[in-house]
Amino acid sequence: MALIEVLNRKSNKLFHRVAHNVYAGDAQYIFPLESDIDFVFNRNKNAAFKLGDARRWVMLEGERAVGRIAAFYSQKEEGIVGGIGFFECVENQEYANNLFDTALNWLDEKGAKICNGPINFGDRDKFWGLMVEGFHLPTYLENYHKPYYQKLFENYGFKPHREQITFRIDRSKFDTKRFTKVAEWISRKPGFKFKHFEKNNAEAFVKDYVEVYNQSLTSNSEFNAISFEEAMRLFKAMKHVLVEEFIWFAYAQDRPIGVLVVIPDINTVLKPLKGRFNKWNRIRFHFFRRSTSIHNLKAMVIGVAPKFQGFGIDTVLVYKFYKEVVKTDQYRTAELPRNEAKNQAIMQMMQNMNAEIFKRHVIYQIEIGKKL
Repeated sequence: MALIEVLNRKSNKLFHRVAHNVYAGDAQYIFPLESDIDFVFNRNKNAAFKLGDARRWVMLEGERAVGRIAAFYSQKEEGIVGGIGFFECVENQEYANNLFDTALNWLDEKGAKICNGPINFGDRDKFWGLMVEGFHLPTYLENYHKPYYQKLFENYGFKPHREQITFRIDRSKFDTKRFTKVAEWISRKPGFKFKHFEKNNAEAFVKDYVEVYNQSLTSNSEFNAISFEEAMRLFKAMKHVLVEEFIWFAYAQDRPIGVLVVIPDINTVLKPLKGRFNKWNRIRFHFFRRSTSIHNLKAMVIGVAPKFQGFGIDTVLVYKFYKEVVKTDQYRTAELPRNEAKNQAIMQMMQNMNAEIFKRHVIYQIEIGKKL
């Protein structure tokens, strides 16, 4: 057994290779695009490096890559906060412990007292949490894990810190009558307007997105404010899968107050690519993307400015989106943004929509000083 740090193209290739060895034969697993993971650790592209740093390691058994982990930290108001992510490992507690020890020792050297994981070095809507229930096909940028990973984390000493739930709406079970009545009543109130995204006016809508995102989501310390430049890069990266009528904005007196971003879940199309987005796979992707083989939708973001939360703005956004979805028979289900299990208001809203609990992810935490 040997542990090497990822420092060059060869070791980076081994980092990606781990998943191929761990998930061989797992029909549910869909390899994340290697380019999406590489972005996270690119100092010139990932804004998280402005407030922190990251390291990665690969575990080898002979020449076979059997484990990997990334460690990173961010400078927050409360101090240096550590994290681990992109953990993959064969079913071997000794190997897992070695990976965890390596990551926590590095974080300890950097001054971190607490470590959360598995999480992303950056936005929390990507590569976030350990899947512990509902081992269904992962959506784009969603973590999928082997069931035994929970034991690897908990045996080491990680404790559950936060639980997040993914709800799924089945089109055939959606309570349209209730939502229609409430949404139409709210949308008729004076001063409110609702518009969908327009690619020809992308910059204006992206500005509105940034304003709402930074108001509605960054009150949570785990969210980082997003700049206009970062948001533009995000929308440009998604331009091939964006459907204008699936992205809705709410306005009060012409000021943006709410946003809903839903995209077709491209992961089913990505599955045959096995994480590699080379020239040939790009051609295959664009061919399948235009087909009707995508039946699931993924809600990336739903947010309402704090001042307008509780007004039913989110209900109208979902309703406006739903009216567009039913114009075609292609899409059958939609997975909603993850919510904290303790958020009773969201739980009630999901129940009102006849949404089902589809997946659970747990963010674990450990006190570094007590473990080392």
